[in-house]
Amino acid sequence: MWVWGTLPNGMQTVPRDMTYDARTGKINYAPVEEMKELRSKAPLGSLSSSKLSPGSPLVLKASSASDVEVVFEKPSTGTTLTLDFAGGSLFFEYAPGSDSAVVGFAAKASSATEAAILAADAAHATTVATKASVLLSASAAAGEPGPGPPKANLTTFMEHTDLGGNDFPLPCKHYPKDTKPEVCQALCAATKGCGAWVYVIRGSPAGSGDCCLKHDVEQSCPAASPTCTAGVMKPTTKCKVEHHGGGGGKGKGMQDVVSMLGSDTHISIRLFLDTAVAEAYFMGGRVAMTIPVAASTSDWGVSIGSSAAGTTLSNATSWGMSSIYVTKEEVLAMPRRDGK
Repeated sequence: MWVWGTLPNGMQTVPRDMTYDARTGKINYAPVEEMKELRSKAPLGSLSSSKLSPGSPLVLKASSASDVEVVFEKPSTGTTLTLDFAGGSLFFEYAPGSDSAVVGFAAKASSATEAAILAADAAHATTVATKASVLLSASAAAGEPGPGPPKANLTTFMEHTDLGGNDFPLPCKHYPKDTKPEVCQALCAATKGCGAWVYVIRGSPAGSGDCCLKHDVEQSCPAASPTCTAGVMKPTTKCKVEHHGGGGGKGKGMQDVVSMLGSDTHISIRLFLDTAVAEAYFMGGRVAMTIPVAASTSDWGVSIGSSAAGTTLSNATSWGMSSIYVTKEEVLAMPRRDGK
């Protein structure tokens, strides 16, 4: 089945082929095969098999209208894979042996892209509020209780859990390999105004991590993350729903969880870039994201990185994309399916 969406600004997403994946029990949304027909004859850029080192990303040439495919060998250690481009960064937080991974997009702090996402969130919030008002009115008319605020069991120590937003202005504190999350918990307890904390495995050397402290306010609802441990100072069932980048300090963005299979041998990310929007497809469409990009730049290169040493980039290729529009004459000149 073909599907596509319409953004708040009226733009439509890339047409997607919607299929059911019996292995994960979920719906996949992959770009339709016809999108490859719009690619330039020669690639804009390509990278062959290479080892990645923390802090030394490889740069793939791209453009403001391009189709980018990046494939990694499945890492043997936990790492955060990143694709940095104009406006922000895609991330893939991988942990060996886990049946899922946190993926998403983090906007550059105080960037035009971050402002665009905030505007999109505001429009979404208005829509949600309107729907909630209608539901409440209908429930009241039927004499039924209306939907309440979101609830979650936030405790002092939550493994494989991330809490987004509310970060302290200070940068996350980096700790050496094999540091226990309890160290981050203790730092929050000793810091005035800290209401929650997240310890995320990332950075160099492999196995080291960042402790990110959160303001003492209502926290975002928890999200699954194989590389994060989190906690609140005061257990609660109240939380707020929002898009966020994982592991603290990544800036405004969006996040989801992609299913991983034991048979997976590679990690793939496909990225469509445009001057006003980007679309990302993780693991062949197990997770798809549409991202507003408000970037004014002549450099549309994609920087490919890994937080852990030894990660192997299998290959990366980018193509220019021609217009999806065709003329009436081109349509009439196409062969008929009935052979007439």
